[in-house]
Amino acid sequence: MRDLLVFVLAVFDVAVFVAVIFFVVVLVLCFVFDVLTGVEVFATFFVAVFFGADLLARVPRVLVVFRVVFLLA
Repeated sequence: MRDLLVFVLAVFDVAVFVAVIFFVVVLVLCFVFDVLTGVEVFATFFVAVFFGADLLARVPRVLVVFRVVFLLA
């Protein structure tokens, strides 16, 4: 059971890391598209990415709480 929980936490860590990279790549691509075409997509996607990144920033704190509770149990 302990190995399964460690595996699940590791998967969440990797998923958060990949999601953060994805948001950064989308942000950069939107900026490049905005510069090359002059179409104002950057601001719209920046807001979406900002809120998505804000939510992702909360995930590691939750994982830390789970780890502390798990280690104390």
